[in-house]
This record gives sequence, C-alpha cells and structure tokens, in this order.
Amino acid sequence: MPTIGNNLLPYPNTSDEPNVPKAISDLASAVDTAIGGGARIYQTLAALQAVPSAQLFDGMRAHVVNDPTASNNGVYTYTSGVWAMGQHMVLLTHGIIAHGIPAGNEWSATGVFPTPFKSAPAVWAIATTPSFVCGVKNVSTTGYQVRVKSSADTSAIEQIYVYAYGA
Repeated sequence: MPTIGNNLLPYPNTSDEPNVPKAISDLASAVDTAIGGGARIYQTLAALQAVPSAQLFDGMRAHVVNDPTASNNGVYTYTSGVWAMGQHMVLLTHGIIAHGIPAGNEWSATGVFPTPFKSAPAVWAIATTPSFVCGVKNVSTTGYQVRVKSSADTSAIEQIYVYAYGA
C-alpha cells in the first residue's frame, strides 16, 4: 500500500486487490503511531487493567476518570507490560477584581485540586498583568494558597493562572 503526506499514512492503491478490513486496520495503526496512540478514557482502573495486552503498546496513554478510589484517577502510561500512573498537570484559574487592591496590598485565595496528588506537586502562578506578583504557599496533596501583590493601582479584572505538576 503506498503512503502519502507528512505522516506517511497508507492509502489504498487502485492496483491493489481490495481488502477493506486490512486497509482500515493499516490506516488505524498508522494514525495511532503518528499521534502517539492518542489517549483512551476509562471510567475505572479495573476497566483499564482489563484491556487485553494484544491491544496495548509501549507509550500508550489512558485516563481513568471516575474510579471509586479517587487516588486511582489520573493519567496512566503503558510501558514494558505495566500501566503506571504518570505525572500530570492541572491548570486552575482565579478571577480577581484588581480594583480595591491598591499598590502594595495583597490578595489571597485557597485552591483545591480536582483530584488529590499522591505527593505535594510543584505549583506556580502567573497573572495576566505585570503589575501583579504571584506566589504560592501551603502546598499539599489536596490544595494550595495563592497570594497576589499589586505593584500598581489597577481597575481591571485579572486572571490568575495556577499550574500544578506532580504524581
């Protein structure tokens, strides 16, 4: 079967004898390879672990999203015959009204991660304006406190983006 495009995806050649199931299988396999297998979503860790090994390949990713044990929810990678929960990133936003936070004053808020981390993650924050300096403290497996200090009087509504990365 010839290939086409930057990803070298196969397409049927008119000189080949038609074999639609094989052509679809070849194309699906090539697409999986080209995009790193994509990521599958499973409701529980048990459902993920029940996938036959013939359908798995190294580097395959999957998300467990609704397991009764909250700590089982997360992103998994299949490597050398084993599913392992990987590190993941969470993005949370806080909208604050800068009016009323004069230069030199602080604003703070407590945030909760949608799914607890197994250990305290690396957390950092950024603001949509350079007149705000952000910091994060009291980081735990379940949440954090973000603090914002204004270096100038502003009256805009600002977004504070909090990133967390860990296992």
